Formats: sequence, C-alpha cells, structure tokens
Amino acid sequence: MAGGREARKAPARSEAPSRRADRPDQGQAERELRRLLDAELAVAAQARVDVAEAGERYLAHLRAMGRKRSTLMDYESTLRVHLAPFFGATALHRVEPRDVERFIAAKAREGRATKSVLNYLGLLHSIFAHGQKRGWCSQNPCKQVDRPRKNRDAEIRFLDETELEALLREVPDITSAQSSGCCT
Repeated sequence: MAGGREARKAPARSEAPSRRADRPDQGQAERELRRLLDAELAVAAQARVDVAEAGERYLAHLRAMGRKRSTLMDYESTLRVHLAPFFGATALHRVEPRDVERFIAAKAREGRATKSVLNYLGLLHSIFAHGQKRGWCSQNPCKQVDRPRKNRDAEIRFLDETELEALLREVPDITSAQSSGCCT
C-alpha cells in the first residue's frame, strides 16, 4: 500500500470478458437476420399465389406428368366453373377450413350431387397439396373438413312389378328383331 491506497492488479487476459454471453456474435446475428428475411419472403411469395393461379399451375404440372387429356379437361372445367369463382383471388395460404365448408354448403344449395361435390373437393385438396410442396401455403384446409356423405339409398331404386311389366312391354323383342334382319 503506497500512500494509503491499495494497489490493484489488472485482471489476467483470460478473466476479462471478450463479449457478453447473452448477446449473439456477428455470425449468429447474420444467420438470424437471414432466417427472418427468408420467412418474410416466403410469406410474400404465398400472398401472390391465389387459388385460381395455384390450380392453373397444378394443371400444368399434371400435363407435364402426362395425365390423360380427358382428366385434364375435367379438372380445368371444375377449376373454371366451381373453384375459381368461389374462392376468387383469395391467396392460397389464407383459405381456412371454414371457407371450404362454405364452399360445400354453397354447392349443396345449388343442388349439386354429392359425388360432384366430392370431386370438386378432391381437386381442391390436390391443389393445396401441390401448393404445400411448392411453399405457397403451409397447410391444407381440406384435411380439416368433414366430407359430405353419399346417400346411397337415393341412388338405387327398384321397380315394382307394375313398372317392370310396363318397361318390358316397351322393349322390342330381340328374337323378332333379329329374324327380320334388324340388328345383325
């Protein structure tokens, strides 16, 4: 102790903190910034792809994969007549299960057959699955919706005896038609 003061020794180099432990280094900060920017770009990309555009891109993909022409024509019609008009320009990632349920209810009110509505839902589900693979959306709202059930009893109706007899009277006799030279 010189002059009433205690001499302090400088801390050893290994004891001095080089940086605060709770702060990221420059590399960590850059990686986090890159991650946040990538997430923001992904959201921006999602916002640009609506149901109609995603459907067109999906059909182009199917065409490139060699899907049958008749199948593609059916899908194009479903997209043009049912899906695109209902969902409009709604971004793919903004469609929620309740929107799909509203679509099902609207088609039922229009009198569409259950089988047709199921076909529309099948295409919509495939569009969303394709969109998920491409990063246009993160979930498929069709998976969270109860599908309408087909009423099998309404599709099959048996004729009673009177109706069957009336039908048989109207059908030409095959043996007499063949003997007269018809239908050979």
